[in-house]
Amino acid sequence: MTSQLTTAVQARDAGADALARKLVDMGGVNRGLCAVIGGPRGLPVQIAQCSNLLVHVREPDPSVVAIQRRLAEEAGLGIDRLIIEQGALNKLPYADNMIDVVIATRADAGTLARLSASEVLRVLTPEGRAIIATTGGTTEQQVRRWAQAGNAGGIKITQTDGGVWLHLSKPPLDGADDWSHWEHAPDNNPVSTDTVIKAPYMTQFLAEPYYIGMPAITTAAGGRTFLATGHIAHHVREWDMINKLIARNGYNGTVLWQRDLPDDYLSHRSAFVATRDIFYMLDGDGCLMLDARTGAEKGRIQIPGLEGDWKWMAMRDGVLYAMAGDKGGGAKIIKGDRNFGGWSWADLSVGYYAKPRVPWGFGNKLAAYKLDDKRVIWEHTEDALIDSRALTMRDGRLFVYCPDSHLRSLNTETGDTEWTNSSYETLNLIEQPGRGLVSTPGFRSGCIAVAGPDSLIIQGQTRMNVIAVSTKNGELLWQKKKFTNNPNAIFLDDQAVLGVGPRGSHVAIDPVSGSVLDDYKFRKAACTPGPPITSTER
Repeated sequence: MTSQLTTAVQARDAGADALARKLVDMGGVNRGLCAVIGGPRGLPVQIAQCSNLLVHVREPDPSVVAIQRRLAEEAGLGIDRLIIEQGALNKLPYADNMIDVVIATRADAGTLARLSASEVLRVLTPEGRAIIATTGGTTEQQVRRWAQAGNAGGIKITQTDGGVWLHLSKPPLDGADDWSHWEHAPDNNPVSTDTVIKAPYMTQFLAEPYYIGMPAITTAAGGRTFLATGHIAHHVREWDMINKLIARNGYNGTVLWQRDLPDDYLSHRSAFVATRDIFYMLDGDGCLMLDARTGAEKGRIQIPGLEGDWKWMAMRDGVLYAMAGDKGGGAKIIKGDRNFGGWSWADLSVGYYAKPRVPWGFGNKLAAYKLDDKRVIWEHTEDALIDSRALTMRDGRLFVYCPDSHLRSLNTETGDTEWTNSSYETLNLIEQPGRGLVSTPGFRSGCIAVAGPDSLIIQGQTRMNVIAVSTKNGELLWQKKKFTNNPNAIFLDDQAVLGVGPRGSHVAIDPVSGSVLDDYKFRKAACTPGPPITSTER
């Protein structure tokens, strides 16, 4: 039932509903965080009602706060949709890069004196927008000076009968890196080139779900993250989060869209490529294209001549590379109800201990496809099966591992073979079964090869050795015995770092000679993988 307060505010703020819709449209987002500063008293409620935004009000006047809270209560809006707080404007209560839209529709000279443009820009997400409407005779020149004092970019000023409107946007975050593939890039080296994130590392946001199906993969591009949850749940609490694809705002955690993955989908592979505009995902005998912002299907890619189910894909410089093979090797959903620690890998993954190797991710057909003109550049077929876990690309080379036959390098522009290593010594070192290794094997769908400038490192799970071959000619460079199942090799600057030191400690080695350069004196324990790091961390 409408109260006298609601009726009075609606009469006083006539037209606020239309204003709310206009502001949401101008803000450019329907899901996210919106900060409202001042304006008609009923405006926050109306913005929440006409959008999916989480609205936070910052209001200095306690009497206005009381009215707005009453209006929110009468509208049935809880704090999951609308939060109203009293506070000063000189320091907004948000983390850096947190708010999608800042709205102030009755900003007089006093408001602009307390609220600086630099503070608005601080809290806006990269490419976020601020909409400022002035009152009280504030001139266009005053508004422009206010914006320029904060080094605001993307300024648009409009003079109306009601006052001056200012639109400004925050530029993209300079130095931010994307994580476009499951191991950062097609070279499978999980080392970011991001120059923004530095110690001390602070939590940006916490968001549900707290528990998900495993193994999971996260990619990121254009300020968004894309989480693909796995097919295994150890507890009932994870059942609802099996085989989901969830897109979020990477700065504040807002869920932008989500969809179910097919029941037999294996997320833990190079199944996704995230870009600013399109999210690509393996889909049977092709690739599905989703709008990165909304999740809407934008089309599907099928490469003529590439027959079979796609098992792997990667993208570089506008070219999509894919591998296909016979249908099969899908994931089986496991719904557990455990109340104790530990598990059997055989229980979780059908075929985990299969001999001679796992049943997932094998094929024998490769192709390169130009996205802009939808043209097949080349196709390549192997007589032996390719292990997709070892497919990796760098510096114009696509490295292919056929466990029963050879290692090979293909030219990424032509598909021509550059070198082949079919040495029994090399293949035997890769496939030699592990003995006495500590730590758990981990998910055997995990990546087993990483490419550097001069060496390709292969570290097969449940295998005894780590080996490196030359990226130039395929010759065996060095091999080292493992101590742990997964030494987690990475390339960092001009070194390789992996856990093959004393008792599995991580050491820096020369990627070509294999000589140990330094011992970092830490090691991985249990089944926790080494975290992705940035190239500025040492």
